[in-house]
Amino acid sequence: MFDFLRDTPVNLPNDASQMQDVIDIEGVFTHAWIDYLPVFFVSLGIIFFLILLILLFKKWQKKKASREENLKPDERFYADINRLMIQNLIEKGETKKFYFFISEIARRFISDYFQYPALDKTQSEIEAEFIRNSVLDAGKALAIGNFLSKAEKIKFGGFVITTEEVKNDVHFLKSWVKDVYKVI
Repeated sequence: MFDFLRDTPVNLPNDASQMQDVIDIEGVFTHAWIDYLPVFFVSLGIIFFLILLILLFKKWQKKKASREENLKPDERFYADINRLMIQNLIEKGETKKFYFFISEIARRFISDYFQYPALDKTQSEIEAEFIRNSVLDAGKALAIGNFLSKAEKIKFGGFVITTEEVKNDVHFLKSWVKDVYKVI
């Protein structure tokens, strides 16, 4: 072979072990992709495991939501009231927040049971609709109207109420739902 920089011939060794530059390069390529293969598969396994957990969680949430959708209106009402009572908003002094929730629960019961959009209507509209269509007798319609009116005064008017009155309202609402559910 001829070295063009020196203009002199170069003797090449016959054995590869005598070639130092090739042996140096060989060390660079000894750690192949096989060394990274376990890390790759462990990472891939973790990703699949996380995806599986997310899918199972979503499926569990969907089942939980569908269980509540399949409840009858009175069962859903009692479940919501029990959930509300567990929050202890009355003991914390948050009666305004309590009445926001309890009036929504009552309106949702009316919406589900009577197929009437009570969540979008005012207390007087609900009361008038019940009386006009003879869905309920006037006494029950006025009773729920009075409750919703009282709830609106507490929520928006700053009306102060005692703990005993709150408990009486919860008892009234439970008995009203029980009476309405028996009648119709």
